[in-house]
Amino acid sequence: VEVGIPAGRQSYLDFHFYSSSFLAGTRSTVSYDTLLTPRAGRFYNLDVTYLDDMYNVEIRESKSRKPGGREVEQRELSSCKVR
Repeated sequence: VEVGIPAGRQSYLDFHFYSSSFLAGTRSTVSYDTLLTPRAGRFYNLDVTYLDDMYNVEIRESKSRKPGGREVEQRELSSCKVR
């Protein structure tokens, strides 16, 4: 899914992942949130993996739509500063 967010402006991204096991009778919710300031001319790919009942979220910035590029560190909302 492609989503457009404005470049040069902080955006708060908030993801919620739900999983359940009917046979085990368990449900879980995992949240991932980050503050992102996209740069003009860059592409950001979000990769989510699920292994051993754990989610891993990785955001990468690159100059093209191809996977790869540098990993973008997760930033807490508290790091947001008013200009």
